[in-house]
Amino acid sequence: MKFYVYVYRDPRPSKNSQPVYIGKGTGDRDLSHWSKGSHNKPLQDFLSHLRGRNMTALVERVFETDDEQEAFAKEMQLIELYGRRDLKTGTLFNRTAGGEGPSGMIKTAAQKAVDSVHATHHWQDPAYRAKVVASQQEAQGTPEARTNKSVASLKTWQDAEVRSKRQVGIKAGRSTEASKAKTSAQAKGQWADPEYAASQTVNNKEIANRPEVKAAKAAALKAKWADPEFKAMMLAARKKHVDAV
Repeated sequence: MKFYVYVYRDPRPSKNSQPVYIGKGTGDRDLSHWSKGSHNKPLQDFLSHLRGRNMTALVERVFETDDEQEAFAKEMQLIELYGRRDLKTGTLFNRTAGGEGPSGMIKTAAQKAVDSVHATHHWQDPAYRAKVVASQQEAQGTPEARTNKSVASLKTWQDAEVRSKRQVGIKAGRSTEASKAKTSAQAKGQWADPEYAASQTVNNKEIANRPEVKAAKAAALKAKWADPEFKAMMLAARKKHVDAV
């Protein structure tokens, strides 16, 4: 797995792209602060300020390695180099020294349990839940956010190990009875809408008539008929149908 260290920079002309946050991550962690929001409130407030001015934060991966400890070390080095605002030593919104352990705010099981209780309590408040959902939809609906997520997703799926794990997880999640029932109910609800049904019918017909789709179906059918067991089953079914007629 690849680990990296990333830097968020201030895009305002007067700030000369000064670093405002240092982080360590994998996958699309570097883009998640902008597209999904950050638990670091000062950083989140800064990003919201940029978004309100129709500006986008500059994000750059400055170090990559297969060794997670090297990534932690680089993160700590850069945080010390640029300094933290809360300590009045620099320009970063970071609130820890980075890395693992206490300096990296790695929480204990008990602390995580307390956080979970608080989060559940807040989420049960309809007003709070609506506010969070609206904020996430707004943040993730911008052209910049969609572009960032698309780029990050493409990079992630190009990693064979990550792709394999996700495919296994998706398959396992969709194979449960609850998931199948939910998908079926959603599909029935959508197809009950005449406008959706008409649109999907036209779309499905267009896709089915594409040369590449027809070729793929023909190849798949040919491969099935090459299987003696399948061939015997189909011939038996045909004979049964003919005899019945």
